Amino acid sequence: MEGPAWSGQAISLSQVTRIPDGTAAAHDRSVDVSIIVPCYNRGDTLREAVESAVTQRGASVEVFVVDDGSGRRTRAVIDSISHERVRVLRQANAGPSAARNAGIRSARGRYVLPLDADDTLSAGIAKLGAEVLDAQPNVGIVAGATRVMGKPEVIPCAFDGMQSMLPKNSILNTAMFRREDWETVGGYPESLRMGEDWAFWMRVLSLGREVVVRPEVFFDYRSSPQQATHSPNPVRVVEAQNLILREHTELYRQNFDLLVDQLTTTRSALAAYRRAYRGTDRAKAAIKTLLRLS
Repeated sequence: MEGPAWSGQAISLSQVTRIPDGTAAAHDRSVDVSIIVPCYNRGDTLREAVESAVTQRGASVEVFVVDDGSGRRTRAVIDSISHERVRVLRQANAGPSAARNAGIRSARGRYVLPLDADDTLSAGIAKLGAEVLDAQPNVGIVAGATRVMGKPEVIPCAFDGMQSMLPKNSILNTAMFRREDWETVGGYPESLRMGEDWAFWMRVLSLGREVVVRPEVFFDYRSSPQQATHSPNPVRVVEAQNLILREHTELYRQNFDLLVDQLTTTRSALAAYRRAYRGTDRAKAAIKTLLRLS
């Protein structure tokens, strides 16, 4: 189904980090989709991710593996990958935003499909996304369902209009978008190490782009303790929320009631947590005092 369109205030491009002029690769009409795979120490899963990308059929694809400062073992895995559709870029560790931007900057395709190094694409997704974007010029994002590896349940995309994006991200990272939109909004915000996909989608939507949500499974998600989303850093979550709020102040002002609901819910949850665990916190403080005195 197609998500509702949103027409609102576009963010000021002076508020975002622009991609330096002259660094973007020339578009190549023979390449439909550039699949960007950032990799930081995920050599154990990278081959499977790359295999799912290079075997896409029905669309011309190129694959960029961006080594984001990985250690020796993962570098060895990356060095062993040899395929005519795959290019490797290397950089010092700078986070997922910088890695994706580096890959897209060197890419030639009209459309971009990010893929994490521990996930796998479903067959035919590059073709499906490209067909939607070809047929509907107003569409900026094509998203689909997700499946957790080893489980049969399909999780539909949660996007349901712009309001579903205001309190939290409702479009997962592996969704297709236009290279030209990435250029227009300045790419992913490299100051963020978490929530960067939410911030980027908000930037694309601020252009007035529409979202198409498909029922097909776009990718299989590998759940593991190594992922940042498995145990999110609350400071980095707030950094993403604050950046989005600053870049889209007028939009949030127009939806002030929703923002108030989110704030009151968060405060209530925090108060409940403090009440439930205050005894534990006091015990920890007492133990620390005893240890210092001993």
